[in-house]
Amino acid sequence: MIYPALFESKNGGVGGHGFNAWADVLQNLNRQRINYGFERVKNNAAKYPPDALEFKKLCEPKPEDFGIPDERTAYIEACHKIGEKNYQWSHVCVQAAATNTGYFLLKCSTEVKSSKVFKDVYETVLRRYFDGEEIIKPMPKWLEKMEPEAPQPTAKEVSDAMDAVFKHGTRRQGGPK
Repeated sequence: MIYPALFESKNGGVGGHGFNAWADVLQNLNRQRINYGFERVKNNAAKYPPDALEFKKLCEPKPEDFGIPDERTAYIEACHKIGEKNYQWSHVCVQAAATNTGYFLLKCSTEVKSSKVFKDVYETVLRRYFDGEEIIKPMPKWLEKMEPEAPQPTAKEVSDAMDAVFKHGTRRQGGPK
């Protein structure tokens, strides 16, 4: 363990109040995320260990740590490249988010509307990728027919479509190991 004496003097031993507080803060993180946080603490070489909330932030992967574009760069790529045949996406996460946001929304809606939807979809794709889920490259919809008057998909419809992207397809690329 990193900083064992400092950690124990600050938080107590296993089962103590401080230990339980850490367990409560970190309860929703999987082992992969916690290991990622430990690596970031080791690489940071701080004099003192982080508190539980600081450590939880360190457990959240950053796209750039894995060669994945930030949200704004991914959004611009999605707007300019969705629908292009044979385009080599910068990352499967960008392609999945673009496909699930939809051609019509990215090409025909206002930036305020399309960027908000894209941001929500991209965050979900990244979270699932960082949790180790397998992302399947979506099959392009070259002739997507969506009428301008058509209602926007519900959150459940977007979630169902994203589930299909993660479960079906022929090309697969796994999350970080």
